[in-house]
Formats: sequence, C-alpha cells, structure tokens
Amino acid sequence: LQASFYCPETFKSNASFMAQIGLSFEADRKTLDERAGQADPDAVVRGTEEGIQSPEIGTPISFALSCNDAEIDEVLITKVWRGRPLLAQFDVQPNSGVEALTIRAAVIVEGIEIGTLKWRVRAEDARHQSPSGPETGRTSYLPESLSPQSPKFRMLGQSVFVSYSSKDTDEVVRRVQAIRALGIPVFLDFLDIEAGREWSEKLKSEIASSERFLLFWSESAAASEEVEKEWIFALECQTKSVFEQPTIIPVMISRTAPRPPEQLAHLHFDRALTYIYE
Repeated sequence: LQASFYCPETFKSNASFMAQIGLSFEADRKTLDERAGQADPDAVVRGTEEGIQSPEIGTPISFALSCNDAEIDEVLITKVWRGRPLLAQFDVQPNSGVEALTIRAAVIVEGIEIGTLKWRVRAEDARHQSPSGPETGRTSYLPESLSPQSPKFRMLGQSVFVSYSSKDTDEVVRRVQAIRALGIPVFLDFLDIEAGREWSEKLKSEIASSERFLLFWSESAAASEEVEKEWIFALECQTKSVFEQPTIIPVMISRTAPRPPEQLAHLHFDRALTYIYE
C-alpha cells in the first residue's frame, strides 16, 4: 500500500484550505490523485510512503492531522478498509498573521502509525519560500530533508522501542508479537539485549535511535522507576531531534491505570485510539 499526503502549495491569509491523507494500492494511486484533485483543485502531492503492509478487510483505518498555529475541523477521521482507495479530508484554518505552518499527518492501524509525514506550507505573501522541486508534474515545497527519497524520510516501523513494567510482561509480549507480525521491527529489552551488554547503555541507545516509543501504561508502569527513566529520556531525545523523535505513543493496557504525569499530559491518554484492551 501507499500513503499519500495532499495540500495546496501555499495558503491565503485568513482563509482555510484543505489537507488530505490517502491510502491505496500502488495501482490505484492515479484514482486517489484524481479524487484529491476533484475535492481541491489546488491540491498537490506533498509526499508518499510506500511498502505499507495491507491490513485485513474490515480493519478500521484512522487518519490524523495536527498543525501548529491553525484550527482543524476534525483531527482524527476513521474509515474502514475495503481494499479500495481511502481519502480523509481536513479543513485547516490558519491563525491570523501566520506566515508558515508545520503540518503532520499520519495513517494509523490499531493504535500504530503505519505512515507519517511532516511538511511546511507557507502563506502566499511570505517572503521566503522553500526550495521547489518536481512532484507529479507540479511544483512542490516539500523540504528536501522530508522528501520520500531522503534517508531521513523512512517508514515508521524501522525502529520502535517498547517501554513497560516487568509486571506486565505477558500482556506486552502478546501485543508486541502482533506488531512484529505486521513486519514492524520492535525492540523488546529482554529479547533484544545481548548477554553481558550494559543494560542502561543499550536501552538509551535504542531509545535515542528509535522513531516511535510505545509506552505501555498501567498501574505497574505508573509506579515503575525504570519506566519513568525511559520516558523522561525519550522526552530529552525529542528536544535534540529535528523530527522531535521518538514520538511517544501511549498504549493503555489497564482500564484502571492512573492519569499520566504532567510531562506526558499532552499525549491525550484518554483518547480511545490509544487504548488496546482485550
């Protein structure tokens, strides 16, 4: 499958614009492009992500959009995969006086991002425009570092770190096995640390190099000093990363888990999307 991301090259001050996220087989990409163009004649392809494993028919697919300095009518849209192209459309209203926006889009299956892209779009009257480049025959303002051809634009599943309490090992292992079955490499400490290797050194190295940090949250995890050290270090790594990685994704494995600490409150632990129960 391919995930495709669309929006205009520029936006008009004080006027809303449409951002779109699509998912399709490679053979259906032209159909998806046409649908996006029909919905918004100004839409251009800002990036694509290929090699996504097809989910089973009937699987809910969620499309998420976030943006600084703008209001979005719906931040999360969920559709059902039927083997045909899916297209989610978001209305983005920039705040007054904003010259540029950073948009992040994601395709999500069962709480796991399987496709993601971050790009910038500028106001028409902004003085400094990003370098342009070819994209489906039209101008693209996608920064080179976020181009699908760039080594930095990689599939989500290339590096996932799992943080959890040892008391939840059985529950976590079952979920990690399901993620690995999708072809997504996941680091799990007791399986992946070589004998004799310094424990904390290896954990920090894995967290720092990961793109996603799955925080399995429960009463035990909330009380665990080791889990706390891991998510604190993940937050520290974000401040040093151009892409603010690793992205911390809370996975609730207990209905009675306590609220997260203040530093993690922005992750919206209460959203239904982050819950993975029996």
